[in-house]
Amino acid sequence: MDAQTCMKYVKVLEKELVPALGCTEPIAVAYAGAVAARALGSFPERIFVASSGNIIKNVKGVIVPNAGGQKGIEAAAVLGALAGDPDKKLEVLAGVTQADVEKTRELVQAGLCSVGMLPGEANLHIMVTAGAGADSVTVEIADEHTNIVAVLRNGEYLQGGPYTPAASDDASDDFMTMEGIIDFAENCDLEKVQHILD
Repeated sequence: MDAQTCMKYVKVLEKELVPALGCTEPIAVAYAGAVAARALGSFPERIFVASSGNIIKNVKGVIVPNAGGQKGIEAAAVLGALAGDPDKKLEVLAGVTQADVEKTRELVQAGLCSVGMLPGEANLHIMVTAGAGADSVTVEIADEHTNIVAVLRNGEYLQGGPYTPAASDDASDDFMTMEGIIDFAENCDLEKVQHILD
């Protein structure tokens, strides 16, 4: 494999291999919930999660990491808002306690969180709206699990702006073939990927 193609594979690994605590879809919902609660400045009195159908499907039957066996979007969003550390991104739920798990179970059963589906064809699109009193914050994640495209507080953008689906960049991966992946895996100089593996 030539050096230029090898570096393309390394770039793919750099983009795709990130630390995550469990399945990335519920973690992304928890991350959005944690960011929303922080921007709100208090624990939400209500949470609404709107997401793409793909996210709903993938999270519905998956156990939320560190959630004591709880499944689904509601548990992920509530636990993220209650105990998540948004600075840890896909490891947002690493510091959850048993008390947080039990409180999440109570809040989910009490109906703190509701879920709806976003229109469109995006596979990864999540909007978490958290409210307390007259205040509300919406955090929008799209295209990648930690890609916050917008944070709105009471209708004003604190970060980002209106989301426009990006053109697919799948063409940038056109160089990849099964043979090439095997060649890279078998012959790659480990020094080129050690920083990623670390």
